[in-house]
Amino acid sequence: MEWLHRVVWSPVSLVVLLLLSLYCHGYTRGKIFTSIPSSLYALKEEFKDPTQLQIFTTSLGAVMGIGNIVGVATAILSGGPGSIFWMVISSLLITSLKYIEIYLGMVFRRRDGSGGTYVYMKEGIGSSWLSVLYLLCLLVACLTMGNLIVSSTLSEVFVQLYDIPVSLFGIGFTMIICVMVMRGQKGAMVLNSYLVPYMLVIYLVVCIGILVMYPSILWNTLVLIGKSAFDIRAVLGGGIGSAIKYGVTRGLFSNEAGMGSSTMIHARSHHTPHKEAMLGVVEVIIDSVVMCCLSGIVLVMSGIPVSLQNATLFLFEAFTVFLGPFAIPFITLSLLLFGTSSIIGWYVFGCECLRHVSRNQCTQVLFTIVFLGCIFLGSIGNVLELFLVSDILNGVLVILNMYACMKLIRFVRREY
Repeated sequence: MEWLHRVVWSPVSLVVLLLLSLYCHGYTRGKIFTSIPSSLYALKEEFKDPTQLQIFTTSLGAVMGIGNIVGVATAILSGGPGSIFWMVISSLLITSLKYIEIYLGMVFRRRDGSGGTYVYMKEGIGSSWLSVLYLLCLLVACLTMGNLIVSSTLSEVFVQLYDIPVSLFGIGFTMIICVMVMRGQKGAMVLNSYLVPYMLVIYLVVCIGILVMYPSILWNTLVLIGKSAFDIRAVLGGGIGSAIKYGVTRGLFSNEAGMGSSTMIHARSHHTPHKEAMLGVVEVIIDSVVMCCLSGIVLVMSGIPVSLQNATLFLFEAFTVFLGPFAIPFITLSLLLFGTSSIIGWYVFGCECLRHVSRNQCTQVLFTIVFLGCIFLGSIGNVLELFLVSDILNGVLVILNMYACMKLIRFVRREY
């Protein structure tokens, strides 16, 4: 399994993905960023079932999981402070991939509102086997990356901090998610439209407050990040290579650009392809450029040595430097909110996948039962091996989706 992971996510694969991002920026004439301010007004436009805000927050909530906090800590421990710089750069580059995949999902949208990667693979390329393979991989990713891994990480945190029995947490968390998805896909999207904005504001206010309160430390931290990203003396020790590798990997994994996972939910919008694709670009910027970057800066500002091997411990100790006794409740609340919104978002993705398989209500009910069962299993079991499986699935999804996007990129109009 490890050899397959090394093949899928080799340095060559990362370089190819970044080169494709540059090509897509060139294809769009590099004007994606200039369209961002006007695209935000699209959120004010109201449509029924679902509203534009529900689509945006569901997609954003799915990608803005615990990786925005714990994942950033892991990147710093593995690649040093310089990984934050490369994480931001790679995230800005791959905004073009997000734009292209959502644009194509809108172009090949069917009359019933279904669309996304599955549809443009099947009807754009004309490959049924490729679309089915992609759909199966995405469903498995929905149950692993978007479910088992998230619930397992949350369980580990709560059990260690509050000495809660594993089974009790598993039952309680499963019941919470069960209540949230009782109204099905529509109810889950409505819930995320309230949950995501509030959790964003809470986390941003606290992180920005820390930066404002310690301006001198902030400046020294930014200098350290810049030096670590380009420090020639680190070459012999692999410092720069590690910073680039883990920074780029975190930037790619965090916002899921290139995977095509959110294209199906964006296809439900009534916007033009360009407007909806631009909202996908905004998601990447909020998720990786803003949230992950703020998390990383606060962690480096704390001065906690990166020799620690446990990312969760590093995270709590770093925030304790600034928040004192309030650090534990703040981080646990943030992890719970981010993890919950991510699970709900991936539940919606799973429901959208099943729309292409069957419109039977029994199928949706069966999927909901399986999904809730995976939450309980993830909470009480050790799923460390699934991290490797999840990474491989991510890579397969990116490879399949990028192949389709490059084949169909001629359908993307230059609308600016």
